Amino acid sequence: MTALIILFILISVFLLWYGAVPRRAGLSSRKQQGALDQKRSATAERFKLATYNIHGGKGTDGIRDLARTTEVIRGAQIVALQEVRAGWLFDQTREMSHALGLNGLFVPTLRRWFRDRRGNGLLSAFSVGRWQSYALPNAGGYRHRIYTVAEIEIGDTVLSILFTHLHTRAGRERQLRIVLEHFTRLPLPSVLVGDLNSRKYDPVLLAGLPDDVADAIAAVLETDDEHRVDWILTRGLDVRGGGRTGVGISDHPYYWVEVQI
Repeated sequence: MTALIILFILISVFLLWYGAVPRRAGLSSRKQQGALDQKRSATAERFKLATYNIHGGKGTDGIRDLARTTEVIRGAQIVALQEVRAGWLFDQTREMSHALGLNGLFVPTLRRWFRDRRGNGLLSAFSVGRWQSYALPNAGGYRHRIYTVAEIEIGDTVLSILFTHLHTRAGRERQLRIVLEHFTRLPLPSVLVGDLNSRKYDPVLLAGLPDDVADAIAAVLETDDEHRVDWILTRGLDVRGGGRTGVGISDHPYYWVEVQI
């Protein structure tokens, strides 16, 4: 009896440990590739590009309602999502892609109980071609983060998009340097979208941006919040407009810009 109890404890400890191990980038399985649901392809020279940390669909009122989160982003053609949740019976990226009629890609960063648990998402009205995720070094010894580079086919143009969610702890600066270095090597046109947990005057951010990079959100907002941590950085695109929706549906604002190739 004692041996059975010890065995049960050891198995439980293993399962908890395994669940805390994030999915490392670059090891995408065929099943993950299948999360890219190509429903339709669109063609446009001008489109709406957005970023949203959805907080798992949970608002500042404590209510988790993915339907209202979905309505916030309705009308955008490309949306990078952070803090997306998944489980045995649900996948928030897939649910949102079905509701909006967009292609959806979910890139998990954490597995729990042998199941993808949370990560980043991408919704697109255009076909998404090749994509690859890359592991980022730990920040403060806590959890792995990743970034993903995907190719979006817009007519005869291929848009390179890098989307990510960086940590808040010490070590974030190293993550940011890696992301910025990769972004500046991407072919034009290209965008870096996501929650960088880095503010306007972050020295790493300022030092890592070449002259051809535009802060698209700052370009369209009359008053740019210096405490903003969500970013849309563009290269080879003209920014024509944009806006934001304040916190409430999530603990982050929703930012969008209209860009032209």
